[in-house]
Amino acid sequence: MSIIFISTADGNWYLESKATPSDIPADDTDNGSNTDNSSNTDNGGNTDNSSNTDNGGNTDNGSNSGPEVMAPEVGAYLGNYLAAQSMFLHKRDDRDQITFRNEEDLNTWMYVKGRYHENNAGGDKVSYDTTTTVLQVGSDFMSKPMDNGILRAGGMFGAGQAKTHSDARHNVRDAQGKVDGFNVGLYATWQEDQKLRLGSYVDTWAAYSWYNNKVTSNRNDEDYNSEGFAASVEVGHAWVIDSENERTWKIEPQAQVIYSYLDQENHTDRDGVRITTLDNDGLFGRLGVKSSYFEQKDVKAWQPYVAVNWLKGAGQNDLAFNGETVSNDTPEDRGQLELGVTGNLNETTTLSLRASGEWGENSYAAYGGHILLNHRW
Repeated sequence: MSIIFISTADGNWYLESKATPSDIPADDTDNGSNTDNSSNTDNGGNTDNSSNTDNGGNTDNGSNSGPEVMAPEVGAYLGNYLAAQSMFLHKRDDRDQITFRNEEDLNTWMYVKGRYHENNAGGDKVSYDTTTTVLQVGSDFMSKPMDNGILRAGGMFGAGQAKTHSDARHNVRDAQGKVDGFNVGLYATWQEDQKLRLGSYVDTWAAYSWYNNKVTSNRNDEDYNSEGFAASVEVGHAWVIDSENERTWKIEPQAQVIYSYLDQENHTDRDGVRITTLDNDGLFGRLGVKSSYFEQKDVKAWQPYVAVNWLKGAGQNDLAFNGETVSNDTPEDRGQLELGVTGNLNETTTLSLRASGEWGENSYAAYGGHILLNHRW
């Protein structure tokens, strides 16, 4: 196979070339340039049998007969775009896993999470993987008892980094993407049973984020910026299964909707290719159930849990390269499994550890880990 690089002047930078069979003896056949049908015969260069015909150099048997080869930078741009949208999206359990708290207790928290996912784009012409690491910290600044339950509110800020490696089918080159992100926001939670986290709850948060993006390859180094905001509403209800045993199960169905808006500046690379977004906003949904196995006489004891979620929404998953749309193949519907454990390190500090997997169509897979530290005071 040979790779022929095409000038970007034709506006098809994202399609670098066509892969060609290297062993077709085109010049020595009856239809070649030195045969009876060559450009010096009665069927010369301007006829149906010339070098630009079905039997010529640009035909099924010619130098451009193979599949299209896409530039690996496409996957790096798409990986950056998806990483920026999802970097700071979270649910209540990501920042609060306190198993017991008094009415006046406030919660200061910190979590570190990592995520690795593999994806395809452009109809499987490009494959890429992205590794994301996020640190986010926050603290309650208000605790207000109500007629039914308690309302708490707080602030948060964070930083994250995502790295993408992209390959294109039949292309010897690769490309890398990088996103450095920062986040600041507010949250509020109403909980019916503030001590044991039973009954119903409503959790909301809103945050503003900004990102520095980079795409690197042996062709060019490109830098561009993006910014956005997101808002979430989450509801759930927890109850305990009656049991005479020391341990029993707490069942907690949950539902969440996140609105995400990301404004990525239109970018023209050094080859003159214009990279633009098609949509600026999207919705993410989650519907699932969490089951915790806890000790009834000592709720502060370590309790394992499992959660199963249906994730809905792929976000903004396409970009235009000189007006030609290329989409990543993130499925709209994905399944997620989480396994974790939560327990007290001391009287006021809680540690939570979690591992997760996510799967969907188009060979989509993602794996993650999450460490949360809560301190009530």
